[in-house]
Amino acid sequence: MPRLTPYPRGFVLSRHAPPERSVPGNFHSLEVAGGWHFSFDPLRTPSVCVDEVTGRFILTHGTCFPVGEESVVDVSAWLLQKLLESEDTFLDGLDLLAGRHVVVAGDATQASVYQDAAGARSVYYSPGAGLVSSHAHLIHDLVPHEPTLTTLRPTGAANTWDLSPWAGIRALVPNHRLVLGTWEVERFFPRQPNRYAGWSTRRKLSAIEAMWQRELDAFTTAFEDVVVSVTGGSDSRVVLAMARRHLQVVYGFTYTPGKNVRSRRSKRLAQDERIVGELRDLLPLDHRFFSRDDTGVTSSPELSHLMSRNSILEHGRWLIPHYNRAFPGDDVMHMRGNAFEIGRAFRDPRPHNDTIEDIRVHYAQRAGVIATDSGTPALNVEQHAYFDGAVQRLGYHDDLYGYHRLDLFHWEFRVGRWLSEVLNETDISFDTFLPVSVRAIFELLLSFDVADRRDGFAYTELIDRNFPLLNFFGKNDDRNLYQQVRDERRSDIRRKERVNAWLERGLRLSGLPGTPGEEPVSQPAPGPNHLFLPTDRFIEGYSATRVIGHAPVDGSLQFRFRSTYAFKRSLGRFEYRLMVSGQTLLRTDGAAWPYDTWVTVHNLRAEDTIEVQVVALRTMSKESWSRATHAGILDLSYTPMAPKGAPRAVSSNPYAETSPWTNHVAATRDETASDSAAMSVTGTMN
Repeated sequence: MPRLTPYPRGFVLSRHAPPERSVPGNFHSLEVAGGWHFSFDPLRTPSVCVDEVTGRFILTHGTCFPVGEESVVDVSAWLLQKLLESEDTFLDGLDLLAGRHVVVAGDATQASVYQDAAGARSVYYSPGAGLVSSHAHLIHDLVPHEPTLTTLRPTGAANTWDLSPWAGIRALVPNHRLVLGTWEVERFFPRQPNRYAGWSTRRKLSAIEAMWQRELDAFTTAFEDVVVSVTGGSDSRVVLAMARRHLQVVYGFTYTPGKNVRSRRSKRLAQDERIVGELRDLLPLDHRFFSRDDTGVTSSPELSHLMSRNSILEHGRWLIPHYNRAFPGDDVMHMRGNAFEIGRAFRDPRPHNDTIEDIRVHYAQRAGVIATDSGTPALNVEQHAYFDGAVQRLGYHDDLYGYHRLDLFHWEFRVGRWLSEVLNETDISFDTFLPVSVRAIFELLLSFDVADRRDGFAYTELIDRNFPLLNFFGKNDDRNLYQQVRDERRSDIRRKERVNAWLERGLRLSGLPGTPGEEPVSQPAPGPNHLFLPTDRFIEGYSATRVIGHAPVDGSLQFRFRSTYAFKRSLGRFEYRLMVSGQTLLRTDGAAWPYDTWVTVHNLRAEDTIEVQVVALRTMSKESWSRATHAGILDLSYTPMAPKGAPRAVSSNPYAETSPWTNHVAATRDETASDSAAMSVTGTMN
């Protein structure tokens, strides 16, 4: 049933009991080791074990299952025994914990707080208020805080290390512990070189499988209702393959966009629906689709209010009423295929980019603002100061024992923040566990070399070893394995027939005739495939151009044009043009179409020049307009071919138009006196 109470599965930890009027009325409370006060939603009762001799204690709250070879009845007692033995033994125990939980370890005078491997259980803390909690809003309820500077938040507080919407309230990130009293954050992983680096592939995969199966055995035994979200992607496929023995007792669901398939996300969901529709015939799974068009499910003001307080981001709130109707049990557990990217080479780690400055570049890509002079993201003063403090606070300057900083950065900066807030949002319907979220499993996945991680080798192998037929269906691809191999073979044949095309270096900037900017000015492009109009050139009639070079033979050109900006109210500010030997073949408003466009130019002669331009239709002074023009010219290919007439272009962009000066099919060049005046233009190709 829906948890229509504030902060489901939440908690508050403090030295002294917070005012009763501020803590949610459904919360229960207990004293721990004579020194700590723990308030909690009773749906998850904490487990506490205290050593009578030393006064040391362990508190676990949430779902928490060890997946090592030891048989464990009481997790808190098991962890306490390890803590009494040594800190390293205790930390090794934490590396084997599955689930979504918080662990508090210490005594009456000092304690440390840990979270699960992926940081799926959000943990926030306020040194000024002396509070630790599962939810940022809950701390702010107890002790109001000033908002975080807006200059720090372009990337979103749920995506940025330890930022929260309030100054003075910070988030704990994976692989770190919070020391209560001093309020310092200490990195505890990695603490040695990767323990599995020297293992064979077979041994690594067998170890992952063993831990994963113990985890699934524990969760399907502890929870009567286990549901799994099924998509068309690779991560979901791994979850299904590894859960093969348990699928008969698991419920599945897939959400779909319904009839409204316009945005990039809705198209992706529609693809999921098609792929899952084929997959589910093979799965012994009680499965259903949730459609956004379903008018039988509605939200309520009370539900909307609770969702807005449970999470600091909004991800998929329209799904909550669907979940509540489909899975009305008192304590449903959702098995979700997230956090796999921690084991991938998501940030392209290489030997030369394992530095603090490389982390800064990735941070700036999310948090920075495009600089007009360079076309690359830049940080403001406050962001620079925050970044420097965060990398120092979180130990990125320390010896990381061979682990790549970009791997840890993605784990801690992005996954450990965004994902926890998504799960806070769905807590109203059910709890969630991520089967891959065991630190030992992450360590095993990170022990594969970068090339294998980039290709998802370990994940594909896990599918092949446990449910090989699932590898046959495409992953985020409507084609099955046979069709992909067939098409790749055909592509190889076509590639052999093609001659390369390329983008000439630099951006050509031109002004209005008769002005000082009339003569083209060359400027380095911000990227090898990049086109954009700088802010100081966003003047009516001014343009920026990339020239496409090609082999000196007659032929046909194909390329992919990527522009992600679209806003109906912004039409008429700038446009993109395709030029051949000085004449416009295609043009489209820059705010009309935010998807990839395939363009083909037929009947080219060896001497033709080809240009792609962005042109200002009005003078706009704000830097955001320059950002809107950023586009990419990708996948260039040139096929030698005898021309059959004048140049013509076709495009998959439904808003692309012919130039107003020619609406007819021109004669071939051989039939006219002027090549440039006779060029033909087609309309769009859907």
